[in-house]
Amino acid sequence: MCEPRLVCFETSGAFGAIAFLSGKQVWEIKFSSGRSYSSHLFKLLPLVFQSASNISQTQIREENLFLIPFPIERADYFVVDVGPGSFTGLRVGISLVKALTLVYEKPVVALSSLEVLSYAYGCPDYPVLSLIDAYTGEVFVGMYRWVDGNLVSLIKPCLLPLERIEDIIKEKTLIVSETLDKWKDYLYGKLRDRVVFPSNLIELSASLLGKLAQFKLSRGEAKILSGDEVLPLYLKPSQAERAKGMQCLGF
Repeated sequence: MCEPRLVCFETSGAFGAIAFLSGKQVWEIKFSSGRSYSSHLFKLLPLVFQSASNISQTQIREENLFLIPFPIERADYFVVDVGPGSFTGLRVGISLVKALTLVYEKPVVALSSLEVLSYAYGCPDYPVLSLIDAYTGEVFVGMYRWVDGNLVSLIKPCLLPLERIEDIIKEKTLIVSETLDKWKDYLYGKLRDRVVFPSNLIELSASLLGKLAQFKLSRGEAKILSGDEVLPLYLKPSQAERAKGMQCLGF
């Protein structure tokens, strides 16, 4: 049986990316979130829709582009990170996937950024706690553990004050995050022998998102949705919504 062809969109973290996966073959292009996600994505869309014969070698060299392995209409699934993470990035990425499903009528695999981070670290010995910066002294949290080759959720994605982390760690735990350096000293000071840090940091990426989708699809565990059913996992009001609430209270 042929492995599914995936087109993956990562827009929740420090870097955005689009990746095409077919079995062990991976094609990916990344971009920094320093500029708006929308400007990067719209620049890349012509590449996604064009065939290799319509792209010159000069354009590939000058724009650092890549040749996609299969036309987007031949994809079996679209894969998207639904968060938590960047409010703007999630809106842009999910809106793009919704639009693509209107054109191509493909099913969507929706995955949490917290689970993607945990999957990146194959750690059978300890639980894995994923953290994503929610700012204002808070973190998005998810805890997972590898059991008999399966990644099992121990704590569903939630929002916690940073100081509450020590309350949920009861045993030696691997802590992973794109921004781990921001809290590393604080967490070690609070948790000491209950905490393990990875030797290298892994960033969220469309290729990593796709590998988790492949893993879940192969086990029949993927959450497969229609485009209309895909929703962001925010867990926290946006800054604009919080500001609006303060205005309603007279601040």
